[in-house]
Amino acid sequence: MKRLVLTLSLVLLASATAFALELPKILGGGAPAAETAPPEEKVTYIIHLVSGGTIETNNYTIEKDSVRIIMLTGAVYLDKSLVKSIEEVRGEEQETIQTLKLKPQKQGGQTPTVVPGANAPEPKVAEPVDLNGHSKAWWQKRVKEWTDKRKEALERQKKADEEWNNYDGILSTMKPGTYTDFDIKRYEDWRGAARTESDKAESDVSAADKMLNVTIPEEARKADAPPGWLRLD
Repeated sequence: MKRLVLTLSLVLLASATAFALELPKILGGGAPAAETAPPEEKVTYIIHLVSGGTIETNNYTIEKDSVRIIMLTGAVYLDKSLVKSIEEVRGEEQETIQTLKLKPQKQGGQTPTVVPGANAPEPKVAEPVDLNGHSKAWWQKRVKEWTDKRKEALERQKKADEEWNNYDGILSTMKPGTYTDFDIKRYEDWRGAARTESDKAESDVSAADKMLNVTIPEEARKADAPPGWLRLD
């Protein structure tokens, strides 16, 4: 009899337990869904080059003389002198978190290399620039502008000198009574105007010579631009 009562008690306990487990489903509640953690937003680093270009990467390290950039094809090493700043952005909207600015440095002449990565495409090498961010093309353009100004001023001076010689020759060979006072005064005015233009052109030539031989070379030296950048190709 005791064994029968014990068996019935165990059956009733199991049934109650099963009913308790199924009750939330019967009532439509169900077990509360586990909260899903929001996906972590992607962090990207944008390498801003002094030349104006950019490189995006998910990881980088700053070494002694270079910045090591991790790319899909391997690690790219850029000389620090080629990097202006490194911007850390987050999410698809690329919200800026912080920006690391690198101090200007003299270019060490290091050529970017890629390791390892078989058949990896060569990275684009930024155009060399001076400490102010100016390239060889920028300096050559400036030299050419002043070279052209000097050439134009020399041509004006030559033309003005020829006019002065022409009018002075006429005035010096005039026979008395062959020209009126009005004609003489007009030639004198023309000769004077030619002299004024010649003096102005000569001054412009001197200004161009100073820019080409003194000012621009000195500015290039302070910016650490190679002397060869001032020679027109």
